Amino acid sequence: MASTLGSVCLEALRAPAGCSLPIAPASLDAIRARAPRQLTSGETLDFRTLVPQPGGLFDYKVFGPGTVIDAPAPDLDAPARPPRTQFGRLVLAHPTPHPLALAHAAPRVAELAGWTAAEVDRCKTDPDPASRASLADALDQSPEGRALVLRELPVLPPDLRPLVRLSDDRWQTSPINELYRHALRRADRLLHLFENEDDPEPLCDRHGEVLTSLRGLAGGTGAWFASLAERAVGVPQTGRHYRAEAVLFALGFELTVR
Repeated sequence: MASTLGSVCLEALRAPAGCSLPIAPASLDAIRARAPRQLTSGETLDFRTLVPQPGGLFDYKVFGPGTVIDAPAPDLDAPARPPRTQFGRLVLAHPTPHPLALAHAAPRVAELAGWTAAEVDRCKTDPDPASRASLADALDQSPEGRALVLRELPVLPPDLRPLVRLSDDRWQTSPINELYRHALRRADRLLHLFENEDDPEPLCDRHGEVLTSLRGLAGGTGAWFASLAERAVGVPQTGRHYRAEAVLFALGFELTVR
């Protein structure tokens, strides 16, 4: 049976009915341990020199010396190789309630914060960052609520969001890179980064195509949670499991059993 906080996490992630996976918010210590370097720019490359932008989404000083800009797609069914890159981290300008908890577990968030459901609902649609700051402060007063306040966010390793070289020598970026760029510019775009496809006003590329979010990258809810369930009971990691766990961590959560 999932703990109270674990149940909130499962609601926030819209886990399948009956799911009791041991999932918890990633602690600040866990994020800093797996993502020791800070991302300072949402840029990718200088496309004249093909040199990664300093502090950006492909900077080897952030993600490790194994960083390449056009990593091949992982074989999802083959055993996962030890990663040659690491997570980066995005430091938010202000602590904020976890957008997925606010979107999908608002009554539980209200309970933890000592607010009414109506107050939390107003906070969900209020563009004033002061209202979310107030909610973050209220959650900080509760040991379990504090875990739902984001201060820093892991950024996926580059091998899961590579650039693709097209036949005419132009480069095509991953939608995730575009969403990270938006999130770096405006913290209220975190929900787009997490589940852009389900937003009433999703962010699109210049062709009008909806950008694929972290949730979309996971490969669909059923497949994603099936992979996490296999890892929770110790199934050897494949490329599919690596992607599933990486996306979970990039959303600010982690399995608490290995």
